[in-house]
Amino acid sequence: MTDVKGKENMIELKVILLGEMGVGKTNIILRYTQDKFDENTLTSIGSSYTNKVVKRNDKIFLLNIWDTAGQELFRSVTKLSLQNAQIVILVYSIIDEKSFKELDYWLHTAIEHTSENIIVAVVGNKKDLYLQEVVKEKDARNYAKKRNAIFKLISAKDDKLGIDELFNDILDNYIQKNYEKKPTVPGTIKMTPSFKEKKNGEVGKKKNCC
Repeated sequence: MTDVKGKENMIELKVILLGEMGVGKTNIILRYTQDKFDENTLTSIGSSYTNKVVKRNDKIFLLNIWDTAGQELFRSVTKLSLQNAQIVILVYSIIDEKSFKELDYWLHTAIEHTSENIIVAVVGNKKDLYLQEVVKEKDARNYAKKRNAIFKLISAKDDKLGIDELFNDILDNYIQKNYEKKPTVPGTIKMTPSFKEKKNGEVGKKKNCC
């Protein structure tokens, strides 16, 4: 975490990355904030954050970017970390089908512990391993589209440009939503009936068979 001066002139945003263990959340943050990649990054324990100052259009943002653990053991900590988040980045690995299937869990968790007005991005990491791809881009893109989320394929290993574009898209959408007052901004989650049921504790309950 860096020492930020002139904070009062910045728009402070809380950004949180969610996803299963091993999808590359830590290295995405490392690449974005320090332009580094660590092949031997340790599995995250609990939650931690770093920050980055970004100028976009005529606005200056202070991004507090939270890294979270994907293991079930730390999920209660992750839920606490979601409080007051404005932006959620759901990360899966293109070579790990389970990480993609678990996105709904992370999305519902985000909605349950933040608000319905969060901006959400669905991010497929490790595109450098395309020869091992098991999650097809079209399936992930459709998933994001149905939930009105931003979609991006990236590689924390060698795609600094793609990661910069991801965060720029998120900030552009935030500006459109909050300053240009556009009513249908991509990335703003739609509260579909299933999401509302989840917030009321109804989704996931088993129904009696026929």
